[in-house]
Parts: sequence; structure tokens; C-alpha cells
Amino acid sequence: MLGQDLTDPQRLRPGRALMQYDRNLAWMEGDDVAILQPDKPAQGFRYDRASDQLRPQPLRPELARRAHAYAMWGTLAYEKELYRLPEKAAP
Repeated sequence: MLGQDLTDPQRLRPGRALMQYDRNLAWMEGDDVAILQPDKPAQGFRYDRASDQLRPQPLRPELARRAHAYAMWGTLAYEKELYRLPEKAAP
């Protein structure tokens, strides 16, 4: 799900964030974080708000899948030209 209904507060929980630096990507849902780095296995963490630190934890498969999907979406959309609007039908 790329979009999120910002008018429905219940759907905003637990919240999410996509963070990227160079070729490294982190996907965060609530306090769970998946980190993807080239040529390394995906890693799981839990964000500790009190200490502002990431603590290692087992990576949930669904979190890893979502992180990979968001990481690949831009390339896929460009290669398949999914960024274009559909052609208008003739009147």
C-alpha cells in the first residue's frame, strides 16, 4: 500500500517511515525497523524511544517483504513506465 488515508486517525497507527541514505534503506512501522543494505542480509531492529537507539531483534518476514517492495517500487515503476497517466479515450 503506497498511499495512506491521512483523514482517518485510526489508520495512521502504528505509523511508518521510509528512510534512505545512498544505497541503504530503512523501513519503520511503529517501533519495528527493517534495514536493507547492498550485499548484506536484511536486519531487524526495535527503536527504543527512551534512549533513541536501535536494538537488534529478529526481522519479521512481512516487515522485510514490505521494505523490499518499497525499495524496488521506484525502479519497477520507471522500467515498466507505470508513472505515466493513461491515455485519454477518444470522444
